[in-house]
Amino acid sequence: MARRGDKKYKAELGQFMTPSGIARFMASLFSPGTAQACRLLDAGAGLGALSCAFFDRWAAGGVGFESVEATAQADEASKP
Repeated sequence: MARRGDKKYKAELGQFMTPSGIARFMASLFSPGTAQACRLLDAGAGLGALSCAFFDRWAAGGVGFESVEATAQADEASKP
């Protein structure tokens, strides 16, 4: 199991884990909207850093959506 978290192993698979600071910056790019709901696709969800950063911002009231529907897609190599 430890091998799956190894940076060299992830590099061999072509995986890049987004640093939390970058994920928070990307989440900050969502403009507050007038829509009631948001549909979020995290197509490269490894550890889910981008989705988590968005949910943190949403929970703090940083965007005006009443609800969020998220879909994450992970490649087979990143599954336990």
